[in-house]
Amino acid sequence: MFYMVRAEPQAAETLPNTAGEGERGLQLGDRVLLFELRGEGSAVRGAFFAWGAVDRVGAGAEGQPVAHLRPAVTFKRRVAFGDLRSDPRRGREGVVLPITAELFNQVIARSHRG
Repeated sequence: MFYMVRAEPQAAETLPNTAGEGERGLQLGDRVLLFELRGEGSAVRGAFFAWGAVDRVGAGAEGQPVAHLRPAVTFKRRVAFGDLRSDPRRGREGVVLPITAELFNQVIARSHRG
């Protein structure tokens, strides 16, 4: 499965694993696009900065569910949500959001363009 996960670039090896209602959450082998948001309110802009694959899942220091990635691959070029047809986030408040393989591949391809 493919997901996009909100993360901080300096802490992208361990991710929160909180799925929305009815979602299964991250599991071993899932591929994820890592993104961050900048700005406030209507000025919020998002961008993908890396991708990775889930290596293991477990509990964090305070018992919250987390997913650990194999070393993430940082993009040569960030891919802004604006570079895509539309904002890919289905739920604006979610941290772990399912995406299509098509979107995953589109972001990877755009990250290689200079």
